[in-house]
Amino acid sequence: MRIPDIIFRSADVSFTQIPNHILRNPELSAKAKGILCLLLSNRQGWNSFETSIVSMMADKRDAIRAGIKELEDYGYLVRYRYRKKDTKKYAGMVWVCSDYPETLDIQEVLDVLDRYDCEILPETTAINGSNRIVKANAGADNTNNNNVKNNKHKSSNKATLRATDKRDRKITVSMFEQFWSIYPNKTDKGKAKTKWQQICTRKTDRDSIPLWSQIEKAINEQKKTDRWSKHGYIPLPTTWLNQQRWLDDPAMMADFEDAPSMQKVSGDPRKIARRYLQSRDMTDIFMRKSHQPAMNLFRAHNRDLDEGVVATVLIKFCEQIKTVQDENIPKTSEFYQFSPHPLTVIEGYIEFLEEQSWMDSLSLAVFDITSAIFSQYRSKLKRLDTYNRDPLTGR
Repeated sequence: MRIPDIIFRSADVSFTQIPNHILRNPELSAKAKGILCLLLSNRQGWNSFETSIVSMMADKRDAIRAGIKELEDYGYLVRYRYRKKDTKKYAGMVWVCSDYPETLDIQEVLDVLDRYDCEILPETTAINGSNRIVKANAGADNTNNNNVKNNKHKSSNKATLRATDKRDRKITVSMFEQFWSIYPNKTDKGKAKTKWQQICTRKTDRDSIPLWSQIEKAINEQKKTDRWSKHGYIPLPTTWLNQQRWLDDPAMMADFEDAPSMQKVSGDPRKIARRYLQSRDMTDIFMRKSHQPAMNLFRAHNRDLDEGVVATVLIKFCEQIKTVQDENIPKTSEFYQFSPHPLTVIEGYIEFLEEQSWMDSLSLAVFDITSAIFSQYRSKLKRLDTYNRDPLTGR
């Protein structure tokens, strides 16, 4: 008995659509890319064998096996061993491939096997290119060797058997609709879906890919904040994903209009700044190096905002920066003289935002001490500084 392959493919049509990230992935060899394209071209119900792949390519069997192993290592392919439920005897191996790495839905695999009265072997992991099958009742002489090999596969192969509870898994491409159903600002779905896929399939810094439970918890808690009670303050979904806003602390997301020290008002931005800065010279610096660049930045993102509102947000941002500085750097500290003025911090931050070509939208929320993009700015400048100083505190 042979259970057909299970293929997760973006488009199920008479031709094969291959995502650009596969063809342009520098970590995959041309051999592995060719094998993956071949597997994705198969129709649902096809059974893949090494011999059939070898017959369709000029490469020899060893080369094909190496290419298959490469696809397994990068999460494009998993091969699960399964057994009959009633007899508990080994019955075969099912190939599962996807056009996005590590987006295989284990529950769907289990459902397919269940229709054939089969189940995945309890000790199974994705096997390597050697096609070696380690049986549960292997003899005593081989037990230690088999355990070593199994442990190696479990630690090195990214395509191991995953938990069926999606809440405890990193987000995958197929989870986008779940994200879209709970996110309250349903604008630019196409852009949001593209950004979601980019996050799920990134090759570097994979530890930063969030769990679904993180996304779900962050959205549900941020919905309860004062800021999100007004639709105009809810970031675009693409912006929320771009800026990793699932890391924001909901406790810090007070509505600007409810802030006791600074109300969000329209009006003359110079007068608003003067009331806070108490200096004509500082007001001139604020208008020239903070307010006007911020207005130009918003216009570049097709945001025509009230100048008084922008001034209010920037002044509140100044207050936040000054509060952090006062809490972390006492005036008696040797670091106090290196602490930059809040307006200097904002000036550098705006220049940083102007350089972020990947940002397709911008909201007032970026001018907040808790925003993820501001945290990225601090981290980047700290890494670039010769003395590893924090651009906010100077320490």
